[in-house]
Amino acid sequence: MAKADKAVYLVAGGAGIFFVAALAMKGKGGRMRAYVHNDSEMARFRQVLPEMQERLLLLEARCRSRGFDLYWGDAFRSEAAVKATVAKGASAVKTASWHESRRAIDAYCVDPTTNIPDKAGKLLHLYRAMHEEWHKLGGNGLAFKPYPSGPVYKIQTVNGPKADLGHLEWRGNFKTALAAKEAFVKAGSKMA
Repeated sequence: MAKADKAVYLVAGGAGIFFVAALAMKGKGGRMRAYVHNDSEMARFRQVLPEMQERLLLLEARCRSRGFDLYWGDAFRSEAAVKATVAKGASAVKTASWHESRRAIDAYCVDPTTNIPDKAGKLLHLYRAMHEEWHKLGGNGLAFKPYPSGPVYKIQTVNGPKADLGHLEWRGNFKTALAAKEAFVKAGSKMA
């Protein structure tokens, strides 16, 4: 296991400025080997609600303390984008998606040995750790049922069963994705 050095990041969030403790992993030769988000990842990250962004930063710090980083995938999706995702077999939405109300993001665990996001879900132990930490922060996901301690759960897509290991939801006070979407639309798609 790599040796970790503590670092503190000052982050501007929806509720003002707050601190996030993070860990950067040391690789061979003692060099810092932390995954760095690119501009398109950060643009996707900013698509989720500020309250979710704050929790995702805490999740990222917790995952780093466990020896791995996160990659930010798809976040907000329009209704048309959700339908296209379902049609190509990458999702199984029936009525509404948490992505439509800025309450979901697809987060992929970064392989600590290669520094490459594991979009294929081969590092199941890292996804389990990510979802355990997300659950502690009050979040939900689709990877395991019961969440987060059960076996891998597979959604039923047009191409057959598929594990959606990276999907993270922040439901807030909403019981269904449809209720969250309706409130989001009613608020003029700018709900915070």
